Amino acid sequence: MKVNRTLIKIGILCVALNGSGTGATTPALGSIAAGMPLVAPALIQLIATFPTLFQAISSLIYGKSIEFMKKKTWLYIGSVTFIVGGVAPAFFHTNIWVILFFRAVLGFGCGILIPMATDLCIDFFEDKERHSMIGYVSAFISLSGVIFQMLGGYLASIRWDYSFYAYLISVIFLLIAFFTLPEPDRSAKLEADAAAHVNTKLTVGTYVHALVFLFFFMFWFVASTNGSMVLLEERIATPVQIGTAFSLMTFGSFICSLIFGQVFKALRFALLPISYVFGAIGLYLCYTGQTLTIFILGLIFLGCGLGFVYPVTMSKLSYLVPYSATSKAISLAACGLAVGGFFQPLIFNLFTVPGRTPFIIGAIGMAVLAVLVVIADRTFPTHVSASVSQPEKIQG
Repeated sequence: MKVNRTLIKIGILCVALNGSGTGATTPALGSIAAGMPLVAPALIQLIATFPTLFQAISSLIYGKSIEFMKKKTWLYIGSVTFIVGGVAPAFFHTNIWVILFFRAVLGFGCGILIPMATDLCIDFFEDKERHSMIGYVSAFISLSGVIFQMLGGYLASIRWDYSFYAYLISVIFLLIAFFTLPEPDRSAKLEADAAAHVNTKLTVGTYVHALVFLFFFMFWFVASTNGSMVLLEERIATPVQIGTAFSLMTFGSFICSLIFGQVFKALRFALLPISYVFGAIGLYLCYTGQTLTIFILGLIFLGCGLGFVYPVTMSKLSYLVPYSATSKAISLAACGLAVGGFFQPLIFNLFTVPGRTPFIIGAIGMAVLAVLVVIADRTFPTHVSASVSQPEKIQG
């Protein structure tokens, strides 16, 4: 079967453009709270965080079911649940529990689409091209956060329940993906793994890197949950300046993901601990910075750390297991991403004091993770897959 390389790339990136879609309501939470004055603030906040819990669940389900379900089927399921769960609260906005139900449905869809975008890179591409595509996927996941937050914030300024209409843009993205992406022909690689009698179970190294990935996001989200509060309470920045600062963090993540392929070519997996060091520097600068300039510099370091950590971790996982187990490995990491994001505010609010303290805890945590990935890299060797490098014949 001949498939077009360019169309495949477009389709994969359109899947990735929904990766940060759960954030569309984040800038609208104030408007939603004003529109639902009888609802407790904690329930309003769940509108932003509740989807990540179900995102973690569906990521694991996706990874375990690939052996007997087609990826196009999962693309359909992920697309429908993401769009329905995203848009439905605009029509059923009088009851907070109904809204939270559909937010769970949205999270379920997002938990399918995030690992699928990276998983398809493993199916269709090899070597340098694969690494570059994984970087582009990471970049477009960052870009999706900007798109959805801008749309959600703008629509909420008209009427709070309109913020959920931001998810209609996903109809365009996912229709393009559905019509440009063929079902991957995995048979040759799976047969090669079977002939070599490779162990298709996830390795210890896979679990270690997925767990480190989880803690990375638990520390990384400190900036999102505490940054605005610190800057406002200490009168370092205005809300407009804060928005600009976090935009620069996203921009840093986007750029680093775009150039990941070239950087990885030079540094290989030495880039992984370097990425965690970037995160540690960023959080330390946010902890010590008394001016907006230093705080922004810290956010840029954090963005660069994220821009490298996501693609290099996914690439690492694809090297730790044979081809037949890559879907499970990638979905495990995607689960870790969601779990880290969901539990970060709960754990830090319970065990730390508000203000700048979480930043220094996160900085120390990032530094420890950098050491752990170096040890893990030397302890758990990469897997040389028996799978042959001959996916579908691809025309230029």
